[in-house]
Amino acid sequence: ARGAKGEPLWVLRTPRPFATPSLASETFLAAAEGWLRAASEALEPQRHPHGPVLGYVLQPPPDLLGRSGAYDGDYSAAATDAHRGWLERRYPRGLPLAYGPMATVESVTPPRRFDAQNETELRPHLDWLAFKESLVLEAMVRFRRALDVGGDPPLVLHRQLAGADSAGARLAPGALEAEVDGAGVAIAELRGDFGHRRRQIERLVGGCRLPLLLCQPWGGRFGWAPPDLEEQQAQLLTALMYGARGFILDGVVAAPSASPRPSTAADTPAVVPSSTPPSGCSRPRQI
Repeated sequence: ARGAKGEPLWVLRTPRPFATPSLASETFLAAAEGWLRAASEALEPQRHPHGPVLGYVLQPPPDLLGRSGAYDGDYSAAATDAHRGWLERRYPRGLPLAYGPMATVESVTPPRRFDAQNETELRPHLDWLAFKESLVLEAMVRFRRALDVGGDPPLVLHRQLAGADSAGARLAPGALEAEVDGAGVAIAELRGDFGHRRRQIERLVGGCRLPLLLCQPWGGRFGWAPPDLEEQQAQLLTALMYGARGFILDGVVAAPSASPRPSTAADTPAVVPSSTPPSGCSRPRQI
């Protein structure tokens, strides 16, 4: 993916940054489909009712895939060509006057900054944002199909960062619900910040049919420090109180030194109403 000045876009993640993939790149999409298909085939024997796998959660945050800020990308050659193709399908009888009296699809370049002076000049900017959303939604369709390798289609959910108070836009969960079985958010907050949690959950509730909390808030004071069990329970209960209809826990391990592992059919999920771990168990750690 490329930025507005043609520079490569990077994802700053530890232990090593990596280049942001372009959702307009057929090479990337085909590779992602192949990986998801292989993973789904490997997990197929473990799907319910024969195993503990109930479904899959697709998690491409906007800063990793389909950067959703208005002018933060993608301006790669593939994205520019895809944008022109999208305009051609949207305006089969020719571009509106907002693009210029002599403009053709082949001459259009994506807007790189907000420079509209009136309502009419908004059209190219709104079209650009709609095109960027279409890239993410079309990718979700392809990824969902890649996961469908067995008899019964698997449950596929989409998770994104809520981003209520951060810069940049987020795709509406309602739009994602049209392509996958459910959509939800991963909430980031500091410990005890109930106001922030309420704003994010209410925004989710107002935008989709089945609001899901697809990642429990880590709730630490710094970084990803996990909260204790009492704080985790308060986070989940208040999210449900504000309108969330369900949640998914990241995972637990049996001992601090144990490696993360998937749950088994013998595992029984439970809500622990106390900060004291059950006998023989350590505190859950998020994975």
